[in-house]
Amino acid sequence: NIHWTIHDFMDNYSDGDVLHTKGWLEEDAEPLDRTFSFCSPGSRKTQYKLWAGRPPNDHDLKPEHEQYRENGRLLMTHQKERSCGVSLLLGFGGDLKPIRWPMCCFLPYLETKDSKGRLMGKTQYVCDECLFVPKFAVMNGADEQVYLIRPNTCCMGICVRCKCGGSGGKCCSIPFQIRDTTYREPIGDAAITDLWAGVKNECCTKKNVYAVKFPHGANMDMKGTIIGAALLLDVTQFEQQTVESDCQTGFSTSDAAVNITRIERAKISRLSYRRENSERMNEQKNE
Repeated sequence: NIHWTIHDFMDNYSDGDVLHTKGWLEEDAEPLDRTFSFCSPGSRKTQYKLWAGRPPNDHDLKPEHEQYRENGRLLMTHQKERSCGVSLLLGFGGDLKPIRWPMCCFLPYLETKDSKGRLMGKTQYVCDECLFVPKFAVMNGADEQVYLIRPNTCCMGICVRCKCGGSGGKCCSIPFQIRDTTYREPIGDAAITDLWAGVKNECCTKKNVYAVKFPHGANMDMKGTIIGAALLLDVTQFEQQTVESDCQTGFSTSDAAVNITRIERAKISRLSYRRENSERMNEQKNE
């Protein structure tokens, strides 16, 4: 399963920057569902729990372990049932590159609830005439759409436009701007951005780093729901791209923004799970 850490926001993040951990997320999903996610991204039944404080040690990441619950209080959950994915794997082309076709019904979503089970909001993947541009509707607890999350586009709106030339971690990224629902214009600099994590992390460990900036005036329910939107964005857009690699990711946050870091991802292709310090633990046991 996938686990994340949440940090204070750091503008112009670059590889090697030390981020203070404010909380952590742990995912609970069945191995078979995770395996099928490669064929149909975002389809699996899953639940993420957001805890305050630092995560326990690797070997303590078990629900039955006492330290698991003592480490911090539960803040919220993000969860979904099984659904269709955002696309369906049709086969493989040259160089074994997957060929996918977008889906338009029973699409992935995440419901965000507080620790008492109250619905805070919901993020829903959106299908419209521009099938190849990912979009997410962010709703409040009354099922009213509050925001639209979508990257900038080119070629008359049918292609995603990358942002290059920034400094630090933003030298090359695809910001998913948080927009108003009427004119679909960006709300200030509010966005979910996949940052550059450095050559070593991107090419060797496939470590991803996301930055989340909340829109001005967003209440706590909407901020929590937008964190869920960042998780749904990763599950539907980036996860299957690194199916043959062990991946690590992170987010950073403050009252206005968040950085989130994934600290573990399942190796889906082999149905095996590997934690980042497992080799070190094995060496200690051998000693």
